[in-house]
Amino acid sequence: YDVIVNVQKDVYNKEDIVEAEIIILNKGDIPDIDTVLIYYLTDLLGNKFGVSREQFQEVPIGKNILNRNIKLPTNALYGEWRFNVEYYTLTQPTIFVYDTFSLKESLISIKTIKTARNPLVIIFIILFLAITYLLSLRRRINLSLYIKKLIKIKK
Repeated sequence: YDVIVNVQKDVYNKEDIVEAEIIILNKGDIPDIDTVLIYYLTDLLGNKFGVSREQFQEVPIGKNILNRNIKLPTNALYGEWRFNVEYYTLTQPTIFVYDTFSLKESLISIKTIKTARNPLVIIFIILFLAITYLLSLRRRINLSLYIKKLIKIKK
């Protein structure tokens, strides 16, 4: 037998439901008996999420397709994740397969929007930009005076 897993998307957000298609190919002459299917998500640190275990009395010969879902946690880490599948029978060794996907960070969060509306934050940003501009202007004036002095010395 063989097992294949395919997640439906390459990129997910926090709290999304990760959908996967698990294909069990029973290539034998008889159905697989007393089989166990375990599936779960792992983050880049190896932490497991949504571990599920299913037992089947019989898996028919041929291609068997199972669709399974696991919800990403609210505190999920950004980066590469795996949808892991383990499959074994009483007489066959365990097959371990996985498919990868990414958890992306949203560019704008509710907290960012609320902070930007705070008047003190806006005043601070304006003052910072004004001071930066004045300092750069001062440097330009000093530089132009220095250049004028150099020109006078050469003459």
